[in-house]
Amino acid sequence: MLKNILSGYGPNVDGMFFQSNLGIVTKLGIHITPAPEAYATVEVSVPREEDLVPLVGTLSDLMRRSVILNSPSIANIFRIALTSREREVHEILGNYMKPGSNVPYDVLEDIQHQQGWGFWKAYFSLHAPVEVLPSLIAAIKWAFATIEGVRIDYREFSGSPGKFITAQEVGEEEIPHSGTPTLAPLAILDSRQKGSGHLCFSPIIPPSG
Repeated sequence: MLKNILSGYGPNVDGMFFQSNLGIVTKLGIHITPAPEAYATVEVSVPREEDLVPLVGTLSDLMRRSVILNSPSIANIFRIALTSREREVHEILGNYMKPGSNVPYDVLEDIQHQQGWGFWKAYFSLHAPVEVLPSLIAAIKWAFATIEGVRIDYREFSGSPGKFITAQEVGEEEIPHSGTPTLAPLAILDSRQKGSGHLCFSPIIPPSG
């Protein structure tokens, strides 16, 4: 029974429902994170490709110390451009986004410099009691200050004691972290042609950067 439950990477309850003669499961408890009093959605941009190392290292440290409680997402300049709301960026990409083609590296560099973007951008959220959120934001700024040229943008929903922030108040996020699922980011799959797909894999590696 124990072997079945622990046979996969990450949370896995499948093993409780097969290859067992220990009884019938009649009740199951799953931890659900309570709604926060205060919330901030954060974006951290770093200018150089090699900055991925300190970016991942800093994110990992903040997660281990429970400053960041959700799973950050990291985008490179190509995905940043694909999800941009800048019309001229999509006009440039459109010259290359055809089946069997690719966007040259120097074109992406030109877009990055023209728009003043970083090469990598990390997305995550902070949620905490009202009194704690300002300290978490300060900790984020201090931790990433060691990366030259870093840029930190955030939207803060300071809330009030005893009242919980809802996903509706947060509204749409480029990478959603407020608890409301959305399929909107999947629109980038149609960048080359309608009906495109994508392939995901989950390597298990040390998050050292």
